[in-house]
Amino acid sequence: MLDDVRTSGGTSGESGARYDFNGNDLGDRYPFPPGVGSHWDATTDGTFNYSVDFSSGGVWKFNQDWTGGVKIFSTPSQWLGITYDPTDNTLWISQWNGQRVEHRDMSGNVLGGFNVATASISCLALDHADGMLWMGSQSTQGTFRQYSKAGQLLQTVNYPALTGQNTLGGEFQFGGVGCVYTIKKSRSKRGCETCPEKGSDFRTQAECEDVKDCAKKLKTTIACPRGGNGICKIKGKVKSCG
Repeated sequence: MLDDVRTSGGTSGESGARYDFNGNDLGDRYPFPPGVGSHWDATTDGTFNYSVDFSSGGVWKFNQDWTGGVKIFSTPSQWLGITYDPTDNTLWISQWNGQRVEHRDMSGNVLGGFNVATASISCLALDHADGMLWMGSQSTQGTFRQYSKAGQLLQTVNYPALTGQNTLGGEFQFGGVGCVYTIKKSRSKRGCETCPEKGSDFRTQAECEDVKDCAKKLKTTIACPRGGNGICKIKGKVKSCG
């Protein structure tokens, strides 16, 4: 989600639609993407959409209008939840028929993960404001749990209006168009083993309409990506607004 919500149908023959943040139908319709058996949650990196094929397994990448689908890596069937992590250009996915949440790179390599208290995870979302994961479950409808990326349960919140609602799919708004920097220096402190690599892109929350709106240089300290210990000190040069 950037400035609107673009849904997909769950199975063949169903269509998706585009909505504003007040739930108004904006008229666009998106046919169910060919090649996918079924999918019930999705995410975006601001350029592409991603989902997990619940029926046949595999993570798929699409254009924002749900065309051009390509399977980018395999998974077993019965994985459902998915959310994008812009801090390191990775994905988090969750199991339906189990209690597992996994952190994967864009090639499908497992970077980490943890088990949660309930099965039947029906949606998985990353709050870009604080980097925490939220999830709902069909077995506890109306109740949502917040976890750190290291797998620590932080809070449980119940929304009475959603009791009895099977929340298949959910996302926080992806943080608008931001300044992107090419990392020139990256130093690990206090044991972090997953600091961004030199030469990689780093997206900030600084909003922009043009690259001229961005500071030319970046110097900042970030929490260790992927929930590890320590911090990273990074320096970068502006690359783009996007």
